[in-house]
Amino acid sequence: MKRNNRRISDLFYNNRFLLVFSIIFAVAIWLVIAVEFGEEVESTITIDAVAEERAGGLVPFGEKDFKITVVVKGKKYIVESKETKENIYAVLNTSHAGVAGKDTAVNVEVRSKELRPLYEIKDFYPKTVSVFYDYEESLDFNVEPDITYADDVRKAAAVGYKMDKVEIVSDYTVNIKGPKSEVENIEKVYAKASLKSDFRETQNFTADLVLESKNGVTLNYCEPSFKTVQFKADVYKSKDLKPEIDYSNPPADYIDNLKLFEVTVNPQRVNVGLPEDQLEGRDSFKLATKIDFSQLHEGENIIRIPASSDEVPGGILIENISEFVVTIKVPAMNRKEVKVPENVKDISINVPDNLELELVEVDFRSVTVIGPPSELSTINTDTLVFTADFSGIDESQKGELVTVPVKLFDESCWAYGKEAYNATFIIK
Repeated sequence: MKRNNRRISDLFYNNRFLLVFSIIFAVAIWLVIAVEFGEEVESTITIDAVAEERAGGLVPFGEKDFKITVVVKGKKYIVESKETKENIYAVLNTSHAGVAGKDTAVNVEVRSKELRPLYEIKDFYPKTVSVFYDYEESLDFNVEPDITYADDVRKAAAVGYKMDKVEIVSDYTVNIKGPKSEVENIEKVYAKASLKSDFRETQNFTADLVLESKNGVTLNYCEPSFKTVQFKADVYKSKDLKPEIDYSNPPADYIDNLKLFEVTVNPQRVNVGLPEDQLEGRDSFKLATKIDFSQLHEGENIIRIPASSDEVPGGILIENISEFVVTIKVPAMNRKEVKVPENVKDISINVPDNLELELVEVDFRSVTVIGPPSELSTINTDTLVFTADFSGIDESQKGELVTVPVKLFDESCWAYGKEAYNATFIIK
């Protein structure tokens, strides 16, 4: 078989090949001419300039990231390329950036990362930006409530109800960070809220923090550690109730027989506030202050208890009174002064099993005893017995002296004049 050998030069005698080659060559020449000798264009790009900490500790506050528009001139395929946009950057020249605590005009500089860029940076704007520089400061402030109400008397409570204590229940110490010139100009921090609803029960609500400056200047750059606080507003339903009393430390014989005493409390009825669900079918309440038996002697006893909301457990005192006057008539009782012996008989309760106690001294030499005549006649120096509670001591206190309150131990009689007497023991 005869082999057909052709040379490259023979292709140029082929009309079809010459046509294709001519077209490709013409396009290539056109592209080279268009690129190398084509018209230059201007393109606009946007880059970022970031304000950073200056030498000496000055820190930028507020706006720190700025958009800079740059006009670039050059061949279109160059100025519109991704590489060109990445190689152009902006910096803020802070070498003459003014003083701390004021807005400062800072010059913008636009540069290229390339040593010999194939484009020209024609223009950019803005030429300057305003930056607030200052030293950073941090101080703690207690939040003060600033609450306004729909009604000055009822506040935000419905008719027949009373809003009492409105208090912050979340953290009320806020840390404020920011420029030194602003943080040190803070007069106070308060929580502001407006309550206009007719509440019938205790409410929880949120209030926004407000920073107040000493000279009325707006604080632009201060950052609190939290921006809201939680409040609780106690709301009670009002009702007239009868005040009653309770006793503390009664002798055993009187625990179930306190009605033997004739008791009156004035005022006989008083306006108080309690949660609505506690008032249904209720006609009285017990004063928080208990009458200790040591306050009672034979005959008529008048005890005055200062009036306040503390005397209304779980509620408030609405009526404006100064005191509760309690009159207790103790019938058929006598009193007797009894000397305390050198070796006081004691009943020490709740003593740990591994400890022993020895009485060292007592701070009283006599006691006034009140009781029924028949029972009182059996009490004398030899029969006095006192009791003390030692549930709070432990083995680590061995060898120590402890002083504890002691009380007369008797089922029918009680010591008058002091709630408790003191005795000193050594722990063994």
